[in-house]
Amino acid sequence: FLAGNMEEVIRGFRDLTGQAAMLPKWAFGYIQSQERYETAEEIVNAAKKFRETGFPADAIVLDWMSWEGELWGQKTFDPKRFPDPAKMVRELHEMDMHFMMSIWPVMDPACEDYREFQEAGLLLPNSNVYNALCREGRELYWKQVERSLFGHGVDAWWADSSEPVTPEWERPKKPVPAEMYRNYVAEAGKVLPVEKANAYGLYHSSAIYEGQRSVTKDKRAVLLTRNGYTGSQKYGSILWSGDISASWETLKKQIVAGLQFCSCGLPYWTLDIGAFFVKKGEPWYWNGEYESGIEDMGYRELYVRWFQYGAFLPVFRSHGTDCRREPWNFGEKGEPFYDALWNASQLRYRLLPYIYSLAGAVWKQGGMMMRPLVYDFPEDQKAAGISEQYMFGPALMVCPVTEPVCYQKNSVPVHDPKKQIKVYLPGGTVWYDLYTSEKYSGGQEIMADISIERIPVFVRAGAVIPTMEPEESTDRMEGKDICLLAYAGADGSFDLYEDAGDGYGYEQGEYCVTTVSFCDKEQKVEWKTEGDERFRRGEIRVKVIG
Repeated sequence: FLAGNMEEVIRGFRDLTGQAAMLPKWAFGYIQSQERYETAEEIVNAAKKFRETGFPADAIVLDWMSWEGELWGQKTFDPKRFPDPAKMVRELHEMDMHFMMSIWPVMDPACEDYREFQEAGLLLPNSNVYNALCREGRELYWKQVERSLFGHGVDAWWADSSEPVTPEWERPKKPVPAEMYRNYVAEAGKVLPVEKANAYGLYHSSAIYEGQRSVTKDKRAVLLTRNGYTGSQKYGSILWSGDISASWETLKKQIVAGLQFCSCGLPYWTLDIGAFFVKKGEPWYWNGEYESGIEDMGYRELYVRWFQYGAFLPVFRSHGTDCRREPWNFGEKGEPFYDALWNASQLRYRLLPYIYSLAGAVWKQGGMMMRPLVYDFPEDQKAAGISEQYMFGPALMVCPVTEPVCYQKNSVPVHDPKKQIKVYLPGGTVWYDLYTSEKYSGGQEIMADISIERIPVFVRAGAVIPTMEPEESTDRMEGKDICLLAYAGADGSFDLYEDAGDGYGYEQGEYCVTTVSFCDKEQKVEWKTEGDERFRRGEIRVKVIG
């Protein structure tokens, strides 16, 4: 039984199930993905375009079908499309771009990986899925990954289809929830013990995490997985919300879904910015509302709002099918939608010292990056009932925009669009507009601007936010000066966390924490650094706001 406030309960949950592993610093930059890049040349050229445009990005993702032909799940590169995988990854690294690729627990019976598992007797019954529930199965899985993929320099893994049973995908119409659950239990029970069915993703993550740690201490494991379980946080797991469809209603529901998920104690959640499905397809789940894709100005606006919201998630990642997802497909410099994407990415990278420090608190103190308002304002009954605003760390309250102000579907202009939305500022503190520094009393509703340039974000008084001038990648920001923004109206403090940015030295104390204290009465900021001071690299400047 875990008792206490939400922070104490989550900390207790981690004490029982494992502390969250630190992700590498680059994983908190922008991750570019889509369904799908098909060749090494296409991947490298996309990375080059990011560097040419200056649009910040830290990773690019190869979705399914790295393999040759129809050999689904084979852990190799097709030699025709990826003639020299090591050269491809090396070229990406030279641009300070990391490489994530999709790997699967299912394998086509015609592929060599499947035959190796079959001969070892390490497949789940009645399936082409490897047995992650036993140590031998997990070790063989990693052996295949290391042998054919990791040696090329791959930085991160997309552990897709980690359920691994998905009978609902075969249904012509969407089952009602009770029927979907019954069907899942029946089908999963044919493959593995039903009581462990939901935990398969946990075992699968441990295969990759422990496997990678067995061969290197220099590269932190990063796992994007569609399925997890209690304890997944200790394996560097990032979970995402699956193959969602493009609509304003879906965007609105994703905010609630993310808060519910993180409230369960798993800290790293993300989604497909812009939704996976943009158009309508024959299967019931292929249910987007924008048949013209990015040619529809209505979809462009929806994508921008999703992107602005995504910039305030633990992991900032775009992905989807039906249309291209690179930012230059949404306009050009000087055009409102492209400029809005640019501004959101610049803000994400400007806040990188703050975001990485939140990750440090996740590991070190059992903290949460993204949390509902009730987490920070338990005494405010009105705040407790709000699910479309949330805290991103202790300082920032994010208010995503979930309705169009420019275009409806089919590029139809919005008639008499709203220019503002109601935002509730929780009581007991003063609040500042992040962009204008305008000051407001808490405990009231205000009207906040929702022009396309940005979404409303507010800073609580006493907040100390470390910032840094943004660059094209996290690597290129290393060692730059830090500007501490201190917001007047209350005393406050913040722990600036710094380490090598990768590797597992942090577990042996190779990090430093600079505790920054702000005295409101004296309008004075002081700081004290403890730990390994090799990692306190840039100069610190201070700006008091208010």
